[in-house]
Amino acid sequence: MRLRMSIRFLAVSAFGVLLAAVPMGYAQQAQQGDQRPPWVEDGDTRPAEEAYKNIKVFTGLPANRLKAVMNTWKNSLGVECTFCHTRGEWESDSIEEKGFAREMHKLTADLTKNYFGGKEEVTCYTCHRGEKHPAKRLPAAPVQRQARPVAP
Repeated sequence: MRLRMSIRFLAVSAFGVLLAAVPMGYAQQAQQGDQRPPWVEDGDTRPAEEAYKNIKVFTGLPANRLKAVMNTWKNSLGVECTFCHTRGEWESDSIEEKGFAREMHKLTADLTKNYFGGKEEVTCYTCHRGEKHPAKRLPAAPVQRQARPVAP
């Protein structure tokens, strides 16, 4: 009898250890359906507008590069995907920030093309510095003072 209880305890404990190894939130995702962004396979080089729904500014971008672009934006603003996207409805335009992001992309693309000869000098990070909203006034650059010439 005691041996059976010990075996049952070990089996339950082992099952608990297995459950602990599953990433947090996995059970909820499985119950609610997969809520992660629908990234394509690494080898998928179709244009983004063919692989994803509601692509407006990344037309022509290889679909397998969109994830890297979105991660760069996410890190530049210090936010998660749901700052601009509705979880599970990634193509939706219901969040206003998604429209702002598109306009900012157009702005930086225009700056790159018209003022920097196509060289990417202005990015999201240029203004945002890891913040959701850029500072209204950027700090003044330190002034380098020149030594005055000494009279002979």
